[in-house]
Amino acid sequence: MKGYCEQHAKLRSWGSYQKQRGTPTQRGYGSEWRKLRAKIMERDGYLCQVCRANGRLTEAREVDHIVNKASNDGNDDPSNLQAICVKCHREKTARERGQR
Repeated sequence: MKGYCEQHAKLRSWGSYQKQRGTPTQRGYGSEWRKLRAKIMERDGYLCQVCRANGRLTEAREVDHIVNKASNDGNDDPSNLQAICVKCHREKTARERGQR
């Protein structure tokens, strides 16, 4: 338990954290999401839309909710989704969580 209090000891490993979150399907990322994700990637030309807006061409590997699903306004409507690279997605998520 080194480094963790009793309350957070279960987060000690990535595997434990993932089990706590549930499967992708349980979190709403099942087959319908994968189909939608493929459409968004194709629509955006497999390019990160954040980088593109800043004059850079970077391969997108993920699809991002522009307004995150945790907020009341976030949803899976295509107008709320964008192709995004891993770096931009990490930075955006950190900002949304108030870590930066």
